[in-house]
Amino acid sequence: MLQDRVLKNILPTSSEALEIKRTVEELKSKCADTIKKLGINAEPILVGSVAKGTYLKKPDIDIFIMFPTDTKRSFLEKYGLKIGETVLNGERKYAEHPYTTGIYKGYEVDIVPCYKITNVKEKMSAVDRTPFHTKYIIENLKDEQKNDVRLLKQFMKGVGVYGAEASVQGFSGYLCELLILKYGSFASAVKEAGCWKRRILIGSHAEKFDGSMVFVDPVDEKRNVASALSAENISLFTHACREYIKNPRAEFFFPKKPKPLSKKHLLKMMNERGTGFTALIFGKPDTIDDNLYPQLRKCEKSIVALCAENDFKIVDSAFYVNDEIFMVFELESLELPNMKKHYGPMVFMPNAKDFREKWEKDGFTSPYIEKNRWVVNIKRKHINVKDLINEKITGLSTGKDVSKSVRKKFKIVEGKNILQKKYFLYMTMFIDKKFRWEY
Repeated sequence: MLQDRVLKNILPTSSEALEIKRTVEELKSKCADTIKKLGINAEPILVGSVAKGTYLKKPDIDIFIMFPTDTKRSFLEKYGLKIGETVLNGERKYAEHPYTTGIYKGYEVDIVPCYKITNVKEKMSAVDRTPFHTKYIIENLKDEQKNDVRLLKQFMKGVGVYGAEASVQGFSGYLCELLILKYGSFASAVKEAGCWKRRILIGSHAEKFDGSMVFVDPVDEKRNVASALSAENISLFTHACREYIKNPRAEFFFPKKPKPLSKKHLLKMMNERGTGFTALIFGKPDTIDDNLYPQLRKCEKSIVALCAENDFKIVDSAFYVNDEIFMVFELESLELPNMKKHYGPMVFMPNAKDFREKWEKDGFTSPYIEKNRWVVNIKRKHINVKDLINEKITGLSTGKDVSKSVRKKFKIVEGKNILQKKYFLYMTMFIDKKFRWEY
C-alpha cells in the first residue's frame, strides 16, 4: 500500500527515535545547567512535533525557556539569548522577540524564551501559547493518528505548501495536527480538502475572522491558526488532493526535482508565446527570510503597478531566491508606441480651457473632441519597460532591506539575454508551470 511505503521512508526508526530522545535530554540538561550557573529562575521544556510525537526523520527540536510572568521583558530577552548561545553556539533570530537557532548533533534546534503562563489569556508574547498547543495535541491526538499527521505533513511538503514561514505561506505543523483531529485520518483529510470551497471556516465563530481559510485555535479563540496561509496555497492543496484521489502515487510525497530545459528549448517557448520577458537581478539582502520574503513580494507588486500605470501589460511575474534575487516579468510587449491617447475633461467643464492651452503645442496633434471629451495624442514618457524600471526602481516602495540592496547594485536583462545558464531552472519553472508532482 502506498501510504505504508511512504511511512517507511518518513517514520523515524526505533534507533533514530532513541537518538532524538537522548539529544533532547542533553539539550534540556545543558539548558538547566546554564540556568543554574546564571542563578536565574527559569525552566526548559520541550515543545513542537518532537514533544507531540508527530515528527518526521531529522526533525527540528524546539526548546522553550519558561520565565515567571513577573520577569521584565528585557531580562527575559537577555538571559533567553544567553542560555541559547551558551548551549548552541548558534545565531540570533528575531520573531516577536529574539531567540537562538543552531545545529546540535546534526539537528536544527531553536531555543526560545517565553513566559510561564497558566492561562492562554495571560499571554504576554505570541510564543507563550505554544506550550498549550503541545499539551492540547498530546491530550487529544490518538497514537494511531500520529502517522496520519506524518503522512499529511509529507504530502504537503511534496506539494509545496508545508510551512507557515513567510517564504512558503503554507500550513504549519500545528494546523496539520488539527486537520487530522478534525477529519480523523490522512485519507479523510485529503478527501475533505478536495471538496473545500471558496472560503473554509472551521471552529466556533470562524466567520468573524478574515482570510480564505479560518481554523479557530482551540487553545486561543482569538487566533486563526491558518492566518499565514496564502489563497494560492489553499487552492494548490485542494487541487493536489483531488488529483491524488484520482491517481495516488509516490510523487505527491516525494516529487522529482525539476530539470532545467535547454537554452534552445526555452528560447523556442519564449518565441512561440509572442510576449516579452524582463528580469530584475540584485544581491540577496542580509536579513532573515521572514523579513525578506514580504519585502520581495512588495517589490514585485510595486513593479507590476508601475508597469500598469505606464500602460505595460504584465502577463505574469515571480521571483526566485538564491545568493541573488531573480525577479522576472512576462509582458504583452516590452515596448509601446511613441504616441498615447490622453483623455482630458468634458467639453463643458471649467478646466477644459486649461487642458486645451496646455496641450496645444505639446501634443502630436492639437486637442480634439471625442464624443463629449477633449482628447489629445501625446508622446509617452517611457516606451521601453527596461528604461522605465531602470529609472524608477530606486524610488519604489520595496522595503528597507531590498531597497538597500537594489541601490547598491542591480541589473535589468531582457529577452534572450535572460537565458544565462544559471537562470535556466528559474525560467523553466516560470514558463512551464508544471506542478511538483508532475515532473
